[in-house]
Amino acid sequence: MSAPALEVVGLRKTYARDGRTLDVLDLAHLSVADGEFVTVVGPSGCGKSTLLHVLGGFIPCDAGRIRVHGRAVVGPGPDRGMVFQEYALFPWRTVSGNVLEARGAPAAERKAVVDRYLELTGLTEFRDHLPAELSGGMKQRVAGCAPRRPGARAPPRSATRARSRAARGPGSPRRGARARPTRPPPRSAARSPTGRG
Repeated sequence: MSAPALEVVGLRKTYARDGRTLDVLDLAHLSVADGEFVTVVGPSGCGKSTLLHVLGGFIPCDAGRIRVHGRAVVGPGPDRGMVFQEYALFPWRTVSGNVLEARGAPAAERKAVVDRYLELTGLTEFRDHLPAELSGGMKQRVAGCAPRRPGARAPPRSATRARSRAARGPGSPRRGARARPTRPPPRSAARSPTGRG
């Protein structure tokens, strides 16, 4: 009998912060046959993205064994592919900092505005976490705070442009910009590696 395409045994992953330990994954056994389609379902923050990152070999597990077609997973490899989740968040700002940047509230109202939106999105206890410390679903909730409330002060134009570029992706035209003809590359850039045009 051939080995399963994916086998996970005794997988555990925890995160420690501020003296607290958060158990993210505790998976006794998972076996996926070759050609089998599996969906992982659960609420935001339950560990779905962490599981995929561990299976992809991008972050280490604390305990357990992962095998793909009988071979142990010790890091990223060509035998696995992954589509990443990305959101237009400032990676150097905490959750509350990203919400505040998005809402653009006056100084006197900032704490109340941040508290309100963190409570609405269920992220109050993660207010001081950086985006890298959040699950994909949590990042999505932080990004969902982007529309400004009526009458709020607009965030700095540079921050707005940076957020818009990140959301659109590289190479996307500016909003309202007119299409322009593509210019040919300079002669020096168009040369072949041999130096001949």
